[in-house]
Amino acid sequence: VGDPNQLRPVITIDESLHEGLKKRYGVTKNYDYMQMSILRLMHTVDSISKFILLRYHYRCHRDIIAFANKKYYNNQLILETGKTKESSVQLHKVTNDIRDTHRHMAPAEAEVVKKIVSTYKDKKLSVGVITPFRRQKHLIEETLGDELASRVEVGTIHSFQGDEKDVIIISSAIGEHTPETTFDWVKNNKELINVGTTRAKKRLEVVADTEALEKLSRKKSNDLSDLCQYIKTKNTKVVEEKVDPFYRTRAEGLKPLNTEFEREFFKTLSHITSIHTSLHIREKVGIKSVFEKNPLFTKEELDYYFKGEFDFVVFNRMTDKALMAIELDGSDHYSIENVKRRDEKKESICKKQNLYLLRVPNDYARRYELIRDSILRALKG
Repeated sequence: VGDPNQLRPVITIDESLHEGLKKRYGVTKNYDYMQMSILRLMHTVDSISKFILLRYHYRCHRDIIAFANKKYYNNQLILETGKTKESSVQLHKVTNDIRDTHRHMAPAEAEVVKKIVSTYKDKKLSVGVITPFRRQKHLIEETLGDELASRVEVGTIHSFQGDEKDVIIISSAIGEHTPETTFDWVKNNKELINVGTTRAKKRLEVVADTEALEKLSRKKSNDLSDLCQYIKTKNTKVVEEKVDPFYRTRAEGLKPLNTEFEREFFKTLSHITSIHTSLHIREKVGIKSVFEKNPLFTKEELDYYFKGEFDFVVFNRMTDKALMAIELDGSDHYSIENVKRRDEKKESICKKQNLYLLRVPNDYARRYELIRDSILRALKG
């Protein structure tokens, strides 16, 4: 159980000791625990198990979770939180002193955080303040004073993993003279930004020197600047996706992740054609290369005709005529709407061309007799 977009474990073992242990016991790259969590290890070495995305989201206001959903989750989360007219995200622009941000502190941001905290007088509301740097954490606590500090929890992101608050305030503590290496660590730290923003249930407030962010970003998109722009434009900015490859493949069950199933299935098909020699199998065949376009195709079907492909096509070895198409289906084909719509177009195209389309769940990739009988029965009738 886990999420590749959440924080990885913190490993404190000395690197030289770690390398020595790896060499001594023959630990391969996949099992390097300084680089690979148990979740990523499974994603890497386990090609059989199903990986199921927990898609229903119940915590955050829609305005809050929408950013992470677009940025990190490929818009696959189903949002179960209610809709409200009021926006639940706000950006507070500040100008940080260049001398302070060099030391990972931003007094101007701490003062703004204090003002924000003072507006939340309802003791029933839980409030958290998150910052990337310990020095900024301590500065914010000092600036708040005892009374306000008693109302909130202030910490770096690791202290909030698994937690949630009604209100989350994020202080970036980034200024124009923040060292480039420091900015590189913060700007695309998806674990920091994803976990930080999604701790908020009702309201998210981001305090940042946006002009400094723009200069440091040098007109290149990054997670932190995208978050600020998303809030600044009232959620209308087109968020550039940054979906983790492990998430896109294994957790969603998409085709690129099913390569092991496809290899096993191709072995099964090859065994069938070695016995039934009149048949020939090709993989990843473009639809437009199988048959001519049909005037009965709809505009959507015609567009997919030029772009789509079949997983496998069975041909007559002598005439090279396509006899049937085969699709190996992962869990996405039954649960993700855009994949289901794509499958419907493919099926409609095949029906208009009188080409039989056989759909096989990837769990059946190794079931030789069942696949063989299905193919032969389809070809006969």
